[in-house]
Amino acid sequence: TIQLQNGDTTNAITNLEKAIEKFPTFLRAWKNLGMANVRAGNFAEAIPAFTKSVELGGADGQLYGLLGFCYMNEERFLPAEGAYRNAIIFMPEHKDWKMGLIKSLLGQSKFTEAGRMVAEMLAKDPNDISLWTLQASIYTQQEDYSGAAVNYEILRKFGKIDFRQLMVLGDIYMSQDVKDLALEVYLEG
Repeated sequence: TIQLQNGDTTNAITNLEKAIEKFPTFLRAWKNLGMANVRAGNFAEAIPAFTKSVELGGADGQLYGLLGFCYMNEERFLPAEGAYRNAIIFMPEHKDWKMGLIKSLLGQSKFTEAGRMVAEMLAKDPNDISLWTLQASIYTQQEDYSGAAVNYEILRKFGKIDFRQLMVLGDIYMSQDVKDLALEVYLEG
């Protein structure tokens, strides 16, 4: 544990594995092994350590959130969704877990549910530019180009729209045959 706290993940992993060999139900060792593997970028190795921690009764919001994070990094969207949902039960206001859940839903093409979550988050924090951008992307995936245009205009009003987003907004206006707005947007880019 001290090695993990000092950033020596290689030795921490080795020694935590030794501790688990001797004491297979040592909950804290399993949890710390998962944490050490996350810090080392070994997401596939962290998953069994975290799931064993859950089996041993060590479930909490942080553990489930990190488990979701590991599944996302392995592009295993369905178990990531489940882990993030459990994390949110324990920590309902934790933005990282909500964003993880949204990304896991998007990974499964569950655009409607992801869109509802983003809208809920925007209602609480309407100044979060990343949420407006994410919602615009979801609208585009759903082929709701009017909704996407509204979001891009909001980003434009905030002065936070980038070149690529301006071009998408211009293309949306062109496809809706609103050429004067399209020209204005293209010239701004």
